[in-house]
Amino acid sequence: MEPFPSASRSDLPPKDLSFGYGGIEFFPIESIVDEQAGYIGSGWSEGWLVVARETLCGDPIFVDRAVAALPVFTAMHGTGDWDTTIVAPSWPEFWKGLLEQGEA
Repeated sequence: MEPFPSASRSDLPPKDLSFGYGGIEFFPIESIVDEQAGYIGSGWSEGWLVVARETLCGDPIFVDRAVAALPVFTAMHGTGDWDTTIVAPSWPEFWKGLLEQGEA
């Protein structure tokens, strides 16, 4: 499976975002495969692709490549289980939400 769908490559954010005490560190497309290291184990789906991390706690932000809309999730890192929380129903909606907040 391709790391990120070709049609969405141009939609990757160009920079990191900061807000309050935290932020989002987006991975450059050329290092996205290497950034997957460590994201395995109980409950981790093969179709999930980590595209960024939250900067305060290091929690991953990832898309589910098994779903055409590419829903965006996060999960607490380091707990031994991946209890996901949906961030946006699709990658375009995630990015749209960031733009609407004036953060991007």
